[in-house]
Amino acid sequence: MKKVYDVPTQHILLPAIQQNEVVIDIGAGSEALVSRITDAKVCAVDISMNKIREAWIYQSRADWLLCDAQQLGLRNAQFSLACLWFSLGYMPQEKTKLGVFEEIHRVLREGGLVSILSARIKCQEPKLYFRVRYEFPKSGVSTMGYLVRGGQNQTLERVCLMLTTCGFEIVKTQDKYHYFWITASK
Repeated sequence: MKKVYDVPTQHILLPAIQQNEVVIDIGAGSEALVSRITDAKVCAVDISMNKIREAWIYQSRADWLLCDAQQLGLRNAQFSLACLWFSLGYMPQEKTKLGVFEEIHRVLREGGLVSILSARIKCQEPKLYFRVRYEFPKSGVSTMGYLVRGGQNQTLERVCLMLTTCGFEIVKTQDKYHYFWITASK
């Protein structure tokens, strides 16, 4: 059996984020994508100090928070947008994903949106390697690679079910075969 399922490079145009948004970026990681594409107020969350330090090279104006996204330690209803862009794959247990969705539901304002961009992880290999070439809304590109645990059964349908279980309403989905987008509202 192959040890790594290798996804061909995907080309993704990132959406613009309005300046009036108050954004929480869950699993902001070393690439800090959300804070690099907007002037909106961004709270960038990651569980790894090493990943946060790597992101500092981009000199984004985000406020960084080192914590587990299941226990953010933030007050209720303070964000208008939550982004989880390629962070779900680093949460291989469904229980963890549900805990994160419940916590996001708590910190989002009524009518707030969740934006999920995620790899489809249905392979049975122990690992999945996903390459992506991001195109930024105004200008610029960035190429990233994500190595995550395989066998997660992370599909568009499965993640939508988890979101609705946590009280979100699905607004829009896009299935791009190797990855998917979900927009949901509180």
